[in-house]
Amino acid sequence: MLRTSEFILNFILNSCWQIAVIFAMVAAGAWLLRNGPARYRHALWMVGLTACLVVPLLTATRLVPAWVSSVQIAAPSTPVVNVEAVASSEDLNVDHIGSPRRKTVTTPTSSVLVLSLVYALLICGRGIRLVRFWQRKEKLRKSITGAGIAPEIEVVARRCSNLLNVKHVSVTSSAEARVPCTIGTLRPLIVLPRAFSGADEARLLSVIGHEMAHVKRKDFLTNLLCELLALPVWFHPLTFLIKRQIDRTRELACDELVTKHVLAPKVYARSLLWAAHVSRQYSSQTFVLSIFDGRILEERIVRLMQDNRRVGAGLARVMMFAAVAVLCASVLSLSMFSLELQTQARAAVTQTVQRPESSRGGTGTNRTNSHCFTSA
Repeated sequence: MLRTSEFILNFILNSCWQIAVIFAMVAAGAWLLRNGPARYRHALWMVGLTACLVVPLLTATRLVPAWVSSVQIAAPSTPVVNVEAVASSEDLNVDHIGSPRRKTVTTPTSSVLVLSLVYALLICGRGIRLVRFWQRKEKLRKSITGAGIAPEIEVVARRCSNLLNVKHVSVTSSAEARVPCTIGTLRPLIVLPRAFSGADEARLLSVIGHEMAHVKRKDFLTNLLCELLALPVWFHPLTFLIKRQIDRTRELACDELVTKHVLAPKVYARSLLWAAHVSRQYSSQTFVLSIFDGRILEERIVRLMQDNRRVGAGLARVMMFAAVAVLCASVLSLSMFSLELQTQARAAVTQTVQRPESSRGGTGTNRTNSHCFTSA
């Protein structure tokens, strides 16, 4: 129990500063890609969110530092004197390499247990909230009646499906839906409010086309993965900002798909304004993808009315892969530097164990030196 609590607090302690560094690096890469397609910024933020979980885990488990230390030890070529001398020099090198990268912090045992319990309660609370969002999604799915949809909506849905090359998606309406939304990944379902039944073709093309863009990009599945990745580190404020950027770039990427394959940008922008006017008041839900997620309607309208994209898809792809490569290299470097939290009892035991080993090592060294002097 105590070792598990120490592992949890080491994970939290290192994630506090490592996530800040990762956020700064990803934000710099996203700024360089600001005039490129939004799907590349979305992919970069997804990689950043994954790194926010992977780096503290690597640091807490000490996998990368041990691997790097072994590589650095094997690199120098030194003349072999005997096995005992090489073994003792390796031990000294390991301590010398590891000590500058890890700083130990001692704390009372009661504090470790209490903080671990608080973290577990916070994670459970977040998990319960996600379960409630999932139940709301299922409630929306069950509220759909089998009466079918209007013929004009069916025609527009078929047209959007052909333009975006999306198969096996159903379009229906529900009185419970406040805004157009998409749910499901294996059997995707687009749900429209009843107020959208009498809309003209251009407005229906914009709304249904945006939701089908979510289906084409498999955004429901990626959003579910994001929630699972963010769950262990959701307590960090920057995790919320990363998730918010993922939501924003996801909506911008869907807008780009619609304006490329379905509608002209200005017509699509006017349709978005009409949909915002007709829709009822809506609060974002985790497992329901809506046309108004991200809360950046004004920014989307400005981007649609003014085409500010000056970076082509090819150059943006190269820049994104370069940013991901730099981020991965930095992730390995970050995991080598850590703050290690130990209880006072464990720290005392560690020091007690290390003292006899150092004394035995010194005696062995003196014994070897005296033996060499006698032989000489």
